[in-house]
Amino acid sequence: MKTTQQLYPSIAWFIEGAQFIFDDPKQYKKWKRKKHIEFEFWAENSTDNGKSILAGSDPQTLCIYEVTSDIADVEIELGPDGPVISARIEVFLEVRDDLTEEILDHWTEDLAGFATATIQIDDDAVLDTDDGSGFQLIHLPFTPSEALDSDEIPF
Repeated sequence: MKTTQQLYPSIAWFIEGAQFIFDDPKQYKKWKRKKHIEFEFWAENSTDNGKSILAGSDPQTLCIYEVTSDIADVEIELGPDGPVISARIEVFLEVRDDLTEEILDHWTEDLAGFATATIQIDDDAVLDTDDGSGFQLIHLPFTPSEALDSDEIPF
């Protein structure tokens, strides 16, 4: 008998073609060794503090975590003045059980949800341009809190 695994709603954020520029070539050379990327999410930047999509999260909570292959798909092209980065990152926040693509799209476009997420790579680097970003509804075999409480992401 086949059993079905429970899936929990969550969100992923993506950005395409994010062109970063370094003011100092030495800092860029240093960054290239580790290619450190951080994801930032702050619900307070949306007009409804994330209430349309989040379940019980504190809107003043700023989530910052390192982007690794455990939680993201990342492509990096090294340009002359800085990298061009495309990424799809899982956001480990509890979302409403009734979250739909329509609700997520409305929040992103009409309630400034687009302003809640970004990536940073270095204090000396500026995100100059990108080819677009947004959120996607995904379903995971674990809750976001289970992932954050674990030493390893439970994939």
